[in-house]
Amino acid sequence: MLAILSLITVARDRIQGLIRLEGGGEINVWSIEGGMIIGRGRKYHRVILDEIAHVLDSAGMALIWSSALAPTLLDYRGNVIACSTPAGVSPANWFFVIANSKDLDWVEFHAPSSANPFLDPAELEDIRRRTHPMVYRQEYLAEFVSLDGAGLFNLANLLDENGEPWPTPEAFDLFYICIDTAMKTGSANDGNGVVYVGLTERYRPDGMPPIMWILDWDLMQVGAGKIEPWFQMIWERCMEMIGGGGIGPGRRVVEVGPAYVEDSAAGTIIIENHEGLVEALPEAWLQRGKDLRALAVERYMNSGRVRITREAYDKVVTFKDLTMNHVWTQLNGFVMGDVEAHKRSDDLLDACVYCASVASLEWPTEG
Repeated sequence: MLAILSLITVARDRIQGLIRLEGGGEINVWSIEGGMIIGRGRKYHRVILDEIAHVLDSAGMALIWSSALAPTLLDYRGNVIACSTPAGVSPANWFFVIANSKDLDWVEFHAPSSANPFLDPAELEDIRRRTHPMVYRQEYLAEFVSLDGAGLFNLANLLDENGEPWPTPEAFDLFYICIDTAMKTGSANDGNGVVYVGLTERYRPDGMPPIMWILDWDLMQVGAGKIEPWFQMIWERCMEMIGGGGIGPGRRVVEVGPAYVEDSAAGTIIIENHEGLVEALPEAWLQRGKDLRALAVERYMNSGRVRITREAYDKVVTFKDLTMNHVWTQLNGFVMGDVEAHKRSDDLLDACVYCASVASLEWPTEG
């Protein structure tokens, strides 16, 4: 900036991060490490935040923004540009939140590397071939993904060889759904999640597990008095998907399975009210706990035989003020032994793990 503005600069101070221009214009450069004191007493037409996704969660970026930076824009009715390569999918990450929250006055501008006319497309393609798919999606496609080395599921295995979601097959051997329920309401508590799947190659002579296709999903918070209407909505969606003997126009299903539900909380209500349509998941699976259930299907989930369809991949839903693909985010961010797990929504993770359990595990003979 000093080089560009050298002809109209009247004062500059590298220590203070100050450039003052003819006519009274001024540029201040701050480090976010200044915390709550940065910008206090100043007034700006524009604030530009660079690589802001990489501010540590513990730095309290949301508080720095609301109490220190936002007030500096009041005098001139100024604006802010928050720039960054994404850095994870944690709801504690301020950049992730403002990019996915519907109730904030942010407008998203997505700029993958391919949008830069000065970058060679052939070079980018070469990088794509040599780079881990999840790293490429974050660093070059500017997508929110989890690169946590302890993450259990590698979601690149849910995509095709080009890193794209799969088209929906024309036929399925079996269609079913799994539901994770909660009786609670309030933004701090779990919601109710449902995952719709279809199986192909169900009876292979070599004993390989079937291919499980994630076709659709939904997530919402439902109070005890609204469990029945919510389940009816789910079942109507099932009928829509398999109506006319198929999933979508011209598609067919050999067998339609039940809705698998936990026999606890709201799940018990659904089971009691819909005998024949709903089946309780094995108690032995529930008793394992989240980590052990996920670990039991880890090999299957990472085998390439669990696939996400375009419709399920492109879907976004607003839940707890975050608008995003929640099934992808929850699978992407799951870490074994996470002490902070109770703070995050994982209803679709549970439902998806149950779907994979039904597809790949032996049904317990007892419990």
